[in-house]
Amino acid sequence: DKLITLSGKRKTDYPEKASFHRVERKSTTFSRTLKLPVKVVADQAIATYENGILKVVLPRAESDKPKMIDIK
Repeated sequence: DKLITLSGKRKTDYPEKASFHRVERKSTTFSRTLKLPVKVVADQAIATYENGILKVVLPRAESDKPKMIDIK
């Protein structure tokens, strides 16, 4: 309803004869769940990943959009 979960896997490939004194980043999986401030239309979500940046577009549900009421 108002939650989104982002998950993925970070994989690090090293050459076959690579030798390391210290490795700071490992291959791992991750998962984050975020609470959204509004309801969204999950079927219309669009996600793109470019140059190390994940962009997620979530259209707001019509039922959650503000309504204008004329006061006379």
